[in-house]
Amino acid sequence: MSSAALRGYSIDQLTALKSIDLHSFTKSWVAGLVRNHIDRIRPHDPIMREAFKAVLEALDRRVEELSEKQLPSEAILPLLQVANELRPSNTGAFEGFEAALRSLQLTFTSSPNPWYDNIEFPVSRTQAESFLSSIPDVQREIALEAAKAFTASMKQGSQSPNVTESASKA
Repeated sequence: MSSAALRGYSIDQLTALKSIDLHSFTKSWVAGLVRNHIDRIRPHDPIMREAFKAVLEALDRRVEELSEKQLPSEAILPLLQVANELRPSNTGAFEGFEAALRSLQLTFTSSPNPWYDNIEFPVSRTQAESFLSSIPDVQREIALEAAKAFTASMKQGSQSPNVTESASKA
């Protein structure tokens, strides 16, 4: 039995961790959002920005957990790279999230004009569930954790007394 298997991860799970990239994560994360009844986001909305931060915190927790379990670096680095690509720029904008979401155009997202702030998810819950069931368990767990963090942060932010009416409709 390999040392990774002794740490609670199978060879298949390690292979799945090694194959995570920005595109695969974003697609599975969007499927998780659709599963959570989120059908669009507004990347420049302050509530959404806080929710993006919550996603990064969830990814960072998973990276830390994998590191603490002393998994090989080649199983941890792909997820760390995804998180780093999604981190905010020096201006505080989340261009990485926006670009990753727009890269799914014609599959899992719709944004007919890049000047529109809405990015819609024209995917049914059935399609989202089907996609999620087709990916490796560890990738699904990571995406669903990130979707849960985003959803919880968004709901918390929309209940804030400082939220404007337009922001709460995002």
